[in-house]
Amino acid sequence: MYPTQTHTPTAPPMPAPASTAQQLSNREHDLVRALARGLSNRQIAEEFHLSEQTVKNQLTAIYSKLQIRSRLQLAVYAMHHGLDRP
Repeated sequence: MYPTQTHTPTAPPMPAPASTAQQLSNREHDLVRALARGLSNRQIAEEFHLSEQTVKNQLTAIYSKLQIRSRLQLAVYAMHHGLDRP
């Protein structure tokens, strides 16, 4: 018999420290909160009276600042760092 190795899966580390999140503008925090609430880009655009393309551009800038690659990662990041609350 071979010894069994157990592997406990761990969550990947969050990509950016909380201090990076503090570098977001008030508008960027608002967009992150809206995304964390599950709103689509179109719904976010309507809520903030922006074009859908502007929302996409701003989310892309947020992804870059926080070193995040996806909408899901941003939502998880927001919840872990309290950015999903007003």
